[in-house]
Amino acid sequence: MISEIFQLEFMLRAIYAGLLVSLSCGVLGVFVVLRKQAFIADGVAHASLAGIAIGLLLGSNPILWAIAVAIVMSILLTYIKQNSNVSFDSSIGILYSFFFAVGILVISAIDSYKPDLLSFLFGSLLSITWIEVVYALALLIFVAIFIAVTYSKIVYMTFDIEGARVRGVNVKLLEYVLNILVSIAVIVSIKLMGVVLVTAMLVIPATFAKLFAKNFSQVIWFSCIYAIIATTLGIILSYILDLPSGAMVVVLHTVLLGFLVLMKAIRGR
Repeated sequence: MISEIFQLEFMLRAIYAGLLVSLSCGVLGVFVVLRKQAFIADGVAHASLAGIAIGLLLGSNPILWAIAVAIVMSILLTYIKQNSNVSFDSSIGILYSFFFAVGILVISAIDSYKPDLLSFLFGSLLSITWIEVVYALALLIFVAIFIAVTYSKIVYMTFDIEGARVRGVNVKLLEYVLNILVSIAVIVSIKLMGVVLVTAMLVIPATFAKLFAKNFSQVIWFSCIYAIIATTLGIILSYILDLPSGAMVVVLHTVLLGFLVLMKAIRGR
């Protein structure tokens, strides 16, 4: 059964996409969790329904439309956060409700049943294409470059945003770029995880790393390693058990985290 998995092209696409997305989300998720902005992933995922629906209505690539909506939303969120007294969580709730509602209205305008919509909502191994693997690779490259170039500044901003401003760090620009990359990571993960479950890819590995790492550099490595292992095993199990990939990956992520936390608690007694 295991050897058969690696002979199936759609499984190879899913595994490659899973590995690439795990690395991107493993890195970005650390900053999302430490900055206490996990809700942004959920908001962007739900808002992406507007882009997906527009893409299906027009017969063009839904992922590209979803990325466009995600970028617009992340820019609006960052602008509101930096230039108004509206709380970040409130602005996410307002904007994602608006875009989600727009998505529902657009879907209602689609005459025929669109089975592709289900793969976006709940994730599907069969629906992942090579072009989406390329998207995941491109995202990882951009994330790697961004982190390599701005590492010290973004770490400073994460732990002491006011101190970073005083030291001359362009906090406003970094927030825009970071939120845009997080939003794109959410969209690229949707075919694998589904709109409903994609937040887990950012939050759970980073939470594990935060609990078990001894220093910040370990946090990023632990997050990436955890994401790769849990996601790959989840994809393989979803095929073996014939279950939705997104749900299986999230269940495995959560169960593994719970087991490790329990073992740590037992050993600490």
